[in-house]
This record gives sequence, C-alpha cells and structure tokens, in this order.
Amino acid sequence: MALEVVAVPAFTDNYLWLVHDDASGETAVVDPGDGEVVLAAAAERSWAIGQVWNTHWHPDHTGGNARVVDATGAILSAPEAEAARIANIERP
Repeated sequence: MALEVVAVPAFTDNYLWLVHDDASGETAVVDPGDGEVVLAAAAERSWAIGQVWNTHWHPDHTGGNARVVDATGAILSAPEAEAARIANIERP
C-alpha cells in the first residue's frame, strides 16, 4: 500500500495536507483552513476528496471545512472534545 502525502501551501505561513491512498483511490484532506486551495490541488491530481480530518480547532485548520464538504460530500472527522467549535462533525 502506498500513501502519497502532499503539502499544499496556504496563507502566508501554513500548509494544508492531502493524503491519497493509491490502492483504494481514497483521498483525505487534513486541516483544510482554505477549502479552495485543497480542492484545486486535488483536482490537479484528479483525486476526489472523500474525507476531511481536523486535528483540532483553529480557523487556519477548519476554515475550509464547509467548502470542501459542500463541494465533495466528504465525511468530516474531528475530536469529539472540539464539537462545540467545529460544526457538523460526522465522525468524532
């Protein structure tokens, strides 16, 4: 099994992450602070994002959640302890 991890530059000082499994074709985005840049990076590779993984709440980690979920139907996973700050968690 081969995972490909792509660092996607965002803002002036941050990276957002795409994790792609070649075997299954699954792609997750980790901490999508800017939904547009990760959607564009996935599209460049012809990857379909199926999951959003938030490690914790901060606007630069969660700001693009809604955009990615709306565009892709991805499942949002985040820490249960952050449910008051991260909307629409499907998998705590």
